[in-house]
Amino acid sequence: MPRPNAASRRLGSLPAKVALAVLLAITLRGLLVGGASVSFARDFFQQIVELTFPAQIERTARRVDAWLAAGHGHVKLLADDPRVLRGSDAARQELEVQLTESGILDALWIVKRDGSVQLIAGEPPPANLPASLSEPGIHALPRDAAPPLPVASARAGRSGWLVGRYSSHGLESLLTGDSLPGVGRGYLLDAQGHVLFGGVRDLDRAPLPLDALLAGEELEAVSYQTDTGAARIGAARPLDQLSWHVAIVAHLDEGFDPIEPLLLQLLLLDVALILVMVWITYRVTAGLVRPVVSLAEGARRIAQGDLDVDVQEPRTDDEIGTLTRTFNAMALKLREDQAEIDAAHRQLREQNQALQAANEVLAQLSITDGLTKLHNHRFFQDHLTRELKRANRSGEPLSLLLIDIDDFKALNDQHGHAAGDAVLERIAQVMNSAIRESDLLARYGGEEFVVLAATDLEGAVNLAEKLRMQIGHTAIPIDDDVVVFVTVSVGVSRYKGDRKAFFRDADRALYAAKAAGKNCVVVEAEPF
Repeated sequence: MPRPNAASRRLGSLPAKVALAVLLAITLRGLLVGGASVSFARDFFQQIVELTFPAQIERTARRVDAWLAAGHGHVKLLADDPRVLRGSDAARQELEVQLTESGILDALWIVKRDGSVQLIAGEPPPANLPASLSEPGIHALPRDAAPPLPVASARAGRSGWLVGRYSSHGLESLLTGDSLPGVGRGYLLDAQGHVLFGGVRDLDRAPLPLDALLAGEELEAVSYQTDTGAARIGAARPLDQLSWHVAIVAHLDEGFDPIEPLLLQLLLLDVALILVMVWITYRVTAGLVRPVVSLAEGARRIAQGDLDVDVQEPRTDDEIGTLTRTFNAMALKLREDQAEIDAAHRQLREQNQALQAANEVLAQLSITDGLTKLHNHRFFQDHLTRELKRANRSGEPLSLLLIDIDDFKALNDQHGHAAGDAVLERIAQVMNSAIRESDLLARYGGEEFVVLAATDLEGAVNLAEKLRMQIGHTAIPIDDDVVVFVTVSVGVSRYKGDRKAFFRDADRALYAAKAAGKNCVVVEAEPF
């Protein structure tokens, strides 16, 4: 019978068997933990998408509806302009100027009753304009139009209509502005679910399952699979202005892609750790020539989590002494590693606390105007919604003040925009110190401010006069030797159950104040 060679003896030795057992155990554990980690990461990502999509689709639909309504209003204003009705080159130039300034439309056409195009500003219209354009409103171009953008029409005199086509760039910006970066995409769908805008690949141009996306209750996200088996999750909401829908769809596989490199790194780290542990196990086991009670007891204590183990080393320098010293060194290394782990945990907790504090600061900045340090337009709209609900329930009075700085453009032209910023900051300080704590002061946009006060109309007028007088008597330094005084015009309205009328009355009152010579307060329904 042939004798086994040295390699065979090493492979069949006790250290090799122990090392192989350790390798299999750690590998199996790594595979189980890795699989569980992948499943958990996918489920966690899908839960995040499901929680965020309802609010995202609602905001996106509101923005698109408001954008369509704004474009239609702009077309109606232009249709009443006598310069546009002439249909001359001057009219075309005026329309092109309006296209540049509005940012909502990219083409304007004057269409006669017989369907022929009299005047073109911007890109030319498609050959098959729908007959529905004769009805003022917002319409959808045919799907075969390039591109099939929505258009707004308004009657222009007696001989035709003014038709404005919405900007594709603006529409796509609205659809992508609130989706998940790198994962979710906004889409504009027709009544059959065909994609009109959104998506950057051919896969996304196929019809989306509109019925499934609309099936969720209260705009909840719906999971589905494409014809190719790809996992998707999305939600849709119908538009108020058209028979179209807005949808947001997340590609779950793409959303998980950024996590895969991290999992691969963890896998490689596990492999390296397995190899190190197998090597250590083999070296330790190779030194075992006979059972050693003290070493077994020390190993048992370490297995129970007691790392404060130090086996007494023998005075001999044989295999047992070497094994004992190695064991003690391992125990010391474990203690050091545990200390490093504890320190890393402390550092992680400190970093999480710092991150939480930074998130709180970012949340405050998102609702604050950077120049005046007042609440911004977004916060005001959210606060207004809550206050209107409260007023509807309680019947308590609620008033609105729209405040506009008089001749602000002239001040900017004369002294520069830095001076204008100084004026805005100082006026914000004056008004903030003059209003009550229960009132809300916000920068509404540009040189306009808004105050929401829980008071009746008389109290609102008194507050408006107080603000107007304090601002008018405030000297505002804009340079070392230059001081300016500014005035404001104020429009006041009271809430009567209609949110749109609430703003409209205040806005009309503000225009009336401007028409009355500025530096005055005008209440809703007052004659100019």
